[in-house]
Amino acid sequence: MSSDLLRRVVDKANGILQLGYELEDPDVKESHPGKPLSKHVSECSELSSRICDVFGLDRRFARFSDVICSLHDLGKLHPEWKPGIRKIKHSIEGAEILSKLRGDELGKLTGLSREEQDLLIFMVRKHHSALRLSVKGGFKEYRGINWLESEPGESIGYADSFGAFKLADFASANDMGNAILGMLEREWPSEDSIISLLGKVDLDKLSIQEEISHSQGHVALTAPTGWGKTIIGILSSIASSPVKLFYALPTITAIRKMSDGLKELLEEKSGDGRVVGEYFYFVDVDLFRDVSDVSEEESRLLDFYRLFIPKVNITTVDQILLSLMRAGKYHMRRFELRKSVLVIDEYHLLPAPMIGALAEALGRYASLYGMKVVLMTATPSSAYKEALIDAMGDCKVYDLSREYRKLRRHRMELIGDMEEGLELVRKLTAEGKRVLVILNTVRRAKEFYRELDVGNKVLLHSRFAVKDRYEKEGKIDESQVLVATQVAEVSLDVSFDSLVSDLAPIPSIIQRAGRVNRYGERGVREPNIHIMEKLDSSEPYYDVEVRYSSQVLEDMGSRLGEENEGVYLEMLKEYDELVHDYLLDEVNSSREKLRKSVFEGNQLLALSQNEENLIRDLRGEMNVLAVPSNYEEDVRRLFIRRREASSYEERMMLWAKIKGYLVPVKLWMALKHGRHAEGIPLTVIGEGEGTYDQELGLLIGD
Repeated sequence: MSSDLLRRVVDKANGILQLGYELEDPDVKESHPGKPLSKHVSECSELSSRICDVFGLDRRFARFSDVICSLHDLGKLHPEWKPGIRKIKHSIEGAEILSKLRGDELGKLTGLSREEQDLLIFMVRKHHSALRLSVKGGFKEYRGINWLESEPGESIGYADSFGAFKLADFASANDMGNAILGMLEREWPSEDSIISLLGKVDLDKLSIQEEISHSQGHVALTAPTGWGKTIIGILSSIASSPVKLFYALPTITAIRKMSDGLKELLEEKSGDGRVVGEYFYFVDVDLFRDVSDVSEEESRLLDFYRLFIPKVNITTVDQILLSLMRAGKYHMRRFELRKSVLVIDEYHLLPAPMIGALAEALGRYASLYGMKVVLMTATPSSAYKEALIDAMGDCKVYDLSREYRKLRRHRMELIGDMEEGLELVRKLTAEGKRVLVILNTVRRAKEFYRELDVGNKVLLHSRFAVKDRYEKEGKIDESQVLVATQVAEVSLDVSFDSLVSDLAPIPSIIQRAGRVNRYGERGVREPNIHIMEKLDSSEPYYDVEVRYSSQVLEDMGSRLGEENEGVYLEMLKEYDELVHDYLLDEVNSSREKLRKSVFEGNQLLALSQNEENLIRDLRGEMNVLAVPSNYEEDVRRLFIRRREASSYEERMMLWAKIKGYLVPVKLWMALKHGRHAEGIPLTVIGEGEGTYDQELGLLIGD
């Protein structure tokens, strides 16, 4: 269809419409520098067809995608439109022309019903923005597509056809068609080749890992920290041959560690490049922090990651939910989850409202999209597991918590206050031990770090500027003492000799302990898990959680070492019974609210709520991003340069540099200590040099 349909529409418009101008020849008029429009739409059509085929879109939706490919840039044939000169808004112009042809004429040309014609016109108008109604003519636009309100399945199909078109349009515009198709159609390596790349393999574990990965339907897996859950996601992909593997992790630090490991396994050792991508809000800061200019190739790499194009995508649950809940330009990514394996690791760490959102989203899309979902955790919450399994159905549960009974990695002791913890760390480091210290709040972490007079120490918490946090994360592997908050609690494949930790809920204690003697390579005669019981506050946890944890540890903690780690199972069971009903009520409340506000009715229109606010609501964290006053002048200069930048790549690089200076802060801190500053459209927090320190992080708001 493609260019032939475009020519027929052009001929018809020039023949019967009173436009006041003549649409130009698509074989001559360039859509992009050096590329006639007819060639661009032909490329889009071919790419879209193959994309729809790979992801299994119904033929009629694939055909609709082809029509969009053919006509989306019709407005570029206006004689006043030129590449790089935005005098004419071609998307609006193209939609207006199609509106004038709407009815029998456009129906004969395209084969679309009146309702589909309205949808086509809406999508042509919106093909460079989110699928939201315009302020002007919003009711008219809605009236044209309101038939989708009672057809949520249809609206999903049409949205995905638009997504396939957008990926094809992006690929053609950037000459990335072969790269994208190559990634989509790339075959998975053989299971034997992956196993051979792993090196030393525990054959008993491997047989269980292979059994789980070959399981039909969804999987819910419980296994100890360090057991080797990661490999199951990879083997599941090989066994079920999905289009893609998505690996969702709870923290940025964990994503970056996982990305490094999988890139080594799937790219460096196998010789395949760009198989693995990572995406989260600050990924561009990491990609561009050591460059003064962003090349076209580097900007394309970010787009590769942002659009979930790689074969393996390591990301956050936030990003998965934003795509499934129609936030922003969701259509560019949501359809990529079709025929995929989605691994959600350490899901017990998510807040109840986010579990509710995940349950509702997976309940809607897992079957529709043919996804295989793998839920993994070391410390399960029965309420969370029940909610997710109930939503998805057809889920096989593998409870390998019995594996804890094979382990004797830890001995535990309860100690007093922070002063006693400091003395203990000094003693342990003098003995040559590597020590992990985890405190419950940023304030306590900074206080402990200041008082700790040992060398080669690293402080890590959430209130560092992103660029500084990345520098610190790079020092973790070589540090003798890591002082951190919960950011070091999960998914870090790092093994320390000892842990000194604040008292925390039982699942958190077990996760923290999982960073010590991780692979059981050393015998344990002396305590290596030391819990400081005396806290000045239970923050950020509920009083009842900390109080209960104290009671359980008093009763059972001393048994670790004397007995195997099956003691952890007893701790978890009692804790889980305490919080089960409360958590399940929170999950179900969130799920019901989102069902009515997000997942019922028209699944085409993007949410009006912006992405940052949506995730803030789901996480229950009133955080904002702010510029510490120390970096105010640096950020102001970057904003000036960005406003003056002439290229997309330069603006992209400068925005990444700006993001590198941002610090997440509580909303109340921003309101109390924040201010507006000329030339900076972000909150600046604090006054003068005493606001922020590169070694300690944000110094106010404790």
